[in-house]
Amino acid sequence: MNTLLYYSGLLAILSVWLFSVAPSLLTKTGRRRDPISHMVFDRYWRHIFNLGLFSTSIFQLVFAYYLLNHFGFGYVPISLGFYVFSLVCLFVAGMVTEMESHRVHALLAKLYVVFTLAGELLFGIELFNIVGTIFIAIPFIAILVSLGIYVKTKSSAYTEYVVIIFSSLWVLGFYLFI
Repeated sequence: MNTLLYYSGLLAILSVWLFSVAPSLLTKTGRRRDPISHMVFDRYWRHIFNLGLFSTSIFQLVFAYYLLNHFGFGYVPISLGFYVFSLVCLFVAGMVTEMESHRVHALLAKLYVVFTLAGELLFGIELFNIVGTIFIAIPFIAILVSLGIYVKTKSSAYTEYVVIIFSSLWVLGFYLFI
């Protein structure tokens, strides 16, 4: 595997995970049922969080670019265009507003796009490709489980934790099978 591909992907995934969890860990203002995205930031941590989102987007864009080129797909411009569109959505939903909840939820939504794209490129969507099907299904399973938990408990905190857990499982499998 290309060294730049490997490390850019690793940095992208670590930065996504870190800045999905960091708000509650760094501010220490959360209670059991408070979602990560509702943590209260002071001015200092808000700047760090914004910088983290920016670096995450850069790392993920590099990762997507090298991943697409590594496998030599003909629809690279279309895939990159879709990915850049998701980055624009993140910017509009997160950076323009002062509400941190929009930033975190937009970040988690972008996480699904990256993981699903990587799963499609690595394993393909084939009926008899069990591994590929499972890896592509994981983000969607996380969404369904999160929605079910939210409906049952009315707590968006648990839904975000489930997303992080499922995403971490995907990352582990990604580097075990690549």
